[in-house]
Amino acid sequence: MATFTVTFKAGIWLLFSIAVSMFSGTFSTVEEGTALTKLLTDWNKDLPTWIPGSDPCDGWENVLCTGRRVTALNLTNLGITGRLPEEIGVLSQLEDLDLSYNNFRGSLPNSLGLCQNMRVLVIQDCPWNTDFPTVITKLPRLEYLEASNAGLTGSIPRQFYNLGSLKHIYLGNNTDLTANLEDFSLFPELLNLSLWRMKFEDSELPPKLSTLSKLQYFNCHDCNLTGGLPESYGELTDLIEFNVRANALTGAIPNSFKKLRNMVAFRVDNNAFLGPFPNWMFDYWPNLTSLLLSNNQFYGMPYNISYLETRFNLTYKMSFMRWDCNYVTGPEPCGRQGQNNCSELTLAYTQGGAGSSGKFSFDQNCWDNVYTNFSAIVGGEVCTGHPLTCEGFYSQVVNRKICPVCPTDQELLLNSTVDNGCLCEYTGSGGSGFPVKTTIGIVVGTLSLCLVLLVIYRRRRRTPFSPDPPSHSSEEKEDDELDGDWKTPVDVQSFSVEELCRITSGFSESQMIGFGGYGRVYSGELPDGRKVAVKLASAGSLQGSKQFRNEVNLLSRLHHRNLVRLEGYCNDKKYQALVYELMKEGNLATHLAAKGSPAKLGNKAEVETRGCLPWYKRVEIAFEVAQGLEYLHSFADPPVIHRDVKPSNILLDENMVAKLADFGLTKEFPELETHISTAPAGTAGYFDPEYFLRQQLTTASDVYAYGVVLLQLVTGQVAIDHRREDETNIIEWVKNRFFLRGIESIIDSKIAEEYSVEAFTKMTELALKCASFSKKDRPTMKEVLAALSPLIYPKKRKTSGSSSDSMDVTISALGTLHLQQLLNGQSDESSTSSGRVRSSSTNIMEFSQDFAPR
Repeated sequence: MATFTVTFKAGIWLLFSIAVSMFSGTFSTVEEGTALTKLLTDWNKDLPTWIPGSDPCDGWENVLCTGRRVTALNLTNLGITGRLPEEIGVLSQLEDLDLSYNNFRGSLPNSLGLCQNMRVLVIQDCPWNTDFPTVITKLPRLEYLEASNAGLTGSIPRQFYNLGSLKHIYLGNNTDLTANLEDFSLFPELLNLSLWRMKFEDSELPPKLSTLSKLQYFNCHDCNLTGGLPESYGELTDLIEFNVRANALTGAIPNSFKKLRNMVAFRVDNNAFLGPFPNWMFDYWPNLTSLLLSNNQFYGMPYNISYLETRFNLTYKMSFMRWDCNYVTGPEPCGRQGQNNCSELTLAYTQGGAGSSGKFSFDQNCWDNVYTNFSAIVGGEVCTGHPLTCEGFYSQVVNRKICPVCPTDQELLLNSTVDNGCLCEYTGSGGSGFPVKTTIGIVVGTLSLCLVLLVIYRRRRRTPFSPDPPSHSSEEKEDDELDGDWKTPVDVQSFSVEELCRITSGFSESQMIGFGGYGRVYSGELPDGRKVAVKLASAGSLQGSKQFRNEVNLLSRLHHRNLVRLEGYCNDKKYQALVYELMKEGNLATHLAAKGSPAKLGNKAEVETRGCLPWYKRVEIAFEVAQGLEYLHSFADPPVIHRDVKPSNILLDENMVAKLADFGLTKEFPELETHISTAPAGTAGYFDPEYFLRQQLTTASDVYAYGVVLLQLVTGQVAIDHRREDETNIIEWVKNRFFLRGIESIIDSKIAEEYSVEAFTKMTELALKCASFSKKDRPTMKEVLAALSPLIYPKKRKTSGSSSDSMDVTISALGTLHLQQLLNGQSDESSTSSGRVRSSSTNIMEFSQDFAPR
């Protein structure tokens, strides 16, 4: 009865709040603050900045606002115990909600369905212990769902698969959650799919997942999968990381997988795959850095280790390479015979042998003149599924072509032979605990087909959007005849010239805050209080109406915390303008040029703009810019090449968060669809030198310019400076000094008394790799992020709830010092007498067994 009373009162309060907002026409953030403080009261928690009766958009920690409405709430790891109250629905404009690493229990409240703009929902690592929350199916704009290790049970409801905007799904380690794996093929935009340790109604990998043409990360380890890898998965050409370890999969690695040329990490260890050792992976997958084939039935001779070291730069390129517990033969790698020698570094990486956590492992195979007793090893739980000795395997399987025994509850598929991998099929009572019957398969297949046909039919009936007729150009009239009516993209506002005049006080000179190749930039304030920057195109930058609208369409789809957000546009009376959020702290170039001592950043990141950027803020900016570029290159649709990465195009908001600007402010080029553009763009000093050889700009061109920006963060120098007598170009200037005299010879004199020698040394090395003359020698932005991550995060962090399936990041002293300086405004006590921070050695990220990134 008491529980009913509390729930009833909460519901009445919620309805009253919503009613007030409807009658008033607006909804005050003070009312949202009241709802937030009610949450804390229910949880018996206290956050010092959450002052009852005040506006949560005025400095409340863990709260972000847009247009004076709460749009992001981060409650991760606050030690909260209890339920999520209905009052969460008052935050109706919420876009990003993170509840992870708490002690939440019970289901998500129905009022969460009022948050129709929700794009990111993170509920991982909480013991909800409830059926899959149906309210999630009522969030039509959801793009990112992280619910790993959340104690979810029951079956995923059919309505969930109607959320066509979902791009990232993480449901791993919900061991009592049931789904049909094939149903995930209904998410056309899917990039990341992580379902490890879930239950599935069918134990085989469905070929239909190959229709997920944008899929980049797939993780289904420990899913009781049987059968083989579908040949059709070779069509997943965007695939970067693939993890199906610890299942009961059989057969060969399909030849079609040679088409997966973007593969970086491939993990199929602890299965029963059979076939010649796949040396072709080194040849066909140029980006490969992690290859785990342990505990299968591969045979034949792998590439010689010394060949891999010289031909593929094995030691430095590969993060993990293991094929222990197979039947491969030849000279023992790093062995006693001296025929397969390893470098000292490779040898160091192989320490520990089979079953260890070493980066490289080649033990327990059929190496020449090395006796391997698999039966003894199996007893030690290192190698499993190896009933045959080396002699027996080569005699029976390789020479006589007799298939080995199938895994438990599987039998050899008709017409399956050693030459095609001895594929087995499931015959038991269900790899995931479900009976397998042909009639059920037919019914499920028919229903799935009907559903897909219905989706296709409905999509074909939709009328495509196309542009409005402009009034001032014969060229644009032709555009209109082709395109028809055009509707403003969602979340982007259309402004008239008159509205922009009011916003900018008639484009007053006093409100002009910048100018560039595109035109002048004016500050302004919208009627709802939002501060904006209005970029008014000059006569030379005007585009055809169709081109301009296509650009607006592109920019409206780019959403990332490290990209300046497009608020609206104007295409009226021969005026074209783009309206962006205003970045109050200006651009990075201004801050790098600032004189004086480093600014002290307070708890609210208040900036003394008269001071230069402190060293730890420079590292953070480097990381944030890399995140923005990685999004443009890998996750934008279509992919975007920035073309003009430089400090003046890196803007800082009131919290000193870096955001990229001026991406997409160029004319339309069809080649962009292929990551390549022939259009010249950029600024002297940041321009990709390979453009002059091949007349092509690629994502590697942005990486080159980013490398120059990194060098500027380290040195405080400009890219091209004719006052530098020894070398005008910053790249050559750094090389000449850094390789001879170290980081002290190039560090910005404004931070020379207080900085991390190790962090800035690593940043300089990374910058020079990015700024390599040849694009093949440059890292991708994903690799840049991996290199910078250990310099950023202040503590060991896990991406999932399983200790054995997590990405551990062990961090140097930099993160801890950063926190101390943010909180205390002073340097670490362990600094040397010269003031420079001498951090301990930085550990690299440990290997993620759950590949898909957070």
